[in-house]
Amino acid sequence: MAEDMAMDPQGEVFNFAQYLLDCNADRGEQLAFVDDQGELRYSALAQRVRAVAGALQASGVRREERVFVLMHDSMDWPCAFLGAMYAGSVSETDVGAVNLGA
Repeated sequence: MAEDMAMDPQGEVFNFAQYLLDCNADRGEQLAFVDDQGELRYSALAQRVRAVAGALQASGVRREERVFVLMHDSMDWPCAFLGAMYAGSVSETDVGAVNLGA
């Protein structure tokens, strides 16, 4: 099993969100997340992650820029977090850890 999870270096840039989607590509109809609003399958997770990434890039977010994810704990949260990563930005979840002052 450890051999199956060995990371394949993908050139100079490694994208964890892409790696996660690739590792689960054959699990499309299996559950990825469940919350009190419903279920999210791996195929839908991949679509939503790519949609978030596209929206961020279309709005001008560039590689290595920070994206703060502040939302309720739901199945939308991993889509936003991984979508920011997929776009090449840095997902942040703790605004308190960042100095927002001048």
